[in-house]
This record gives sequence, structure tokens and C-alpha cells, in this order.
Amino acid sequence: DGFTPKRYCENAAINLVLSAFSDKGEKLGVTFSIEANIPNVLPIPETALCTLFSNGLENAVLATAQITDEKQKIVRVNCQLHKGNLLIYIKNPYEGKVVFRDNMPQSDRPEHGFGVKSIKLIADMHGGFCSFEAKDGIFTLKVVLPLLHE
Repeated sequence: DGFTPKRYCENAAINLVLSAFSDKGEKLGVTFSIEANIPNVLPIPETALCTLFSNGLENAVLATAQITDEKQKIVRVNCQLHKGNLLIYIKNPYEGKVVFRDNMPQSDRPEHGFGVKSIKLIADMHGGFCSFEAKDGIFTLKVVLPLLHE
């Protein structure tokens, strides 16, 4: 709806997701810092990548929008290719306590918590891994997806 995607990377699908969440964040007072080096073609299906990014960014935007200090309302996204892997980092501030069960953050909102599970499922299905960390008011999602199969 009157939305023009910004150009963050060569990959059109991921670029669209990054643009949409940056736009959504802006409307909620959240700034995005995005460094994305993602080629147009990857061996991982676009649907899987879009699901992974959408779930990670949705959680980051919602948590950051709740921050009371306006200067800290920044979601940092860094995506790089490194040694045959796609590395994805999403960092955001949070307030309150993040509860973990089996190294996975748990949502206390009804009908939520599926995004984190889908991120893990996608990472596992493609031979990668993900980790979630909440420390000193910063939540970090790390995802490593191998792009080369041996």
C-alpha cells in the first residue's frame, strides 16, 4: 500500500522482506540498521528464507517497539556469505525477562511462539543451525545456513 522497497541486497525476495519490516519498524518508532550481502540466487528456497527472516524480524520489531528509551530502538541486521555459509544476525534491545526452554525463547502471548520453532526447523532442514541469546538487554538471533553441499 504505497510502499516502495529500499535496496538492501541483490536477492529480491529478501530485499522485499527487509524493506517491509524496516517500513513497519519506522511506523512503530523503530530504526533499522541493515547490512545485507545476499546474492540473487541461493540454493535455499525463497519461501524458507522469507519465513526465517519474517519471523526473526517480526519478533525483533515487536520487542524493540516496547523499549522506553527512544535512542535504543534500533534493530540491527547483518547478513553475509562466509566460507560457503549464509550468516544471519538479528540483534534488538528488549526490556523485561526472556524465558528460555531447551535453548529456545518462549512467548507468553497466546497463539505465539511458532516463529522461533519455524526458524529452528528451517535451519535444521537445511543442515544449518540457529541460536538465541538474551543478555544485557540485547536479544541476538544467529542463523548459519550452509550453501555448499559436500
